[in-house]
Amino acid sequence: MFLLSKPILSGNRYIIFALVLLGSMLPDIDEHKSKITQWSGGLGKVVSYLFKHRGILHSIITPVILCVLLGLWNKNYALALFIGYIGHLAADALTLMGIPVLYPFTEFRLRGFLKTARLGEWVIFVLLVIVILMIIW
Repeated sequence: MFLLSKPILSGNRYIIFALVLLGSMLPDIDEHKSKITQWSGGLGKVVSYLFKHRGILHSIITPVILCVLLGLWNKNYALALFIGYIGHLAADALTLMGIPVLYPFTEFRLRGFLKTARLGEWVIFVLLVIVILMIIW
């Protein structure tokens, strides 16, 4: 997705990269052990208390709402955040736990074949990071 959007993204490439990175971490703010929850302090603790992991924040609805709101300010930055967020959701959809694509409207989960926190997941993660870095720079 990032490959297709690069021609339409403009702006400071460091901010774009930071927003892609933030978007890729943001869905896990509902997990109390995640890095983004720990880094965000009180906000992460509140979010992880209010929402179950791989619930609404792992639904396609959340990044759409976030990016529409951010898009009112800057469309390029909204798209960068969206790319990171969707990348995270796509990776989680490849795991056995999957993601609730249209939660809270349906409990249906899109599931894959990878076990979470295993070698296969890390290989895919590293390859995606390399591709994104090659594109941005």
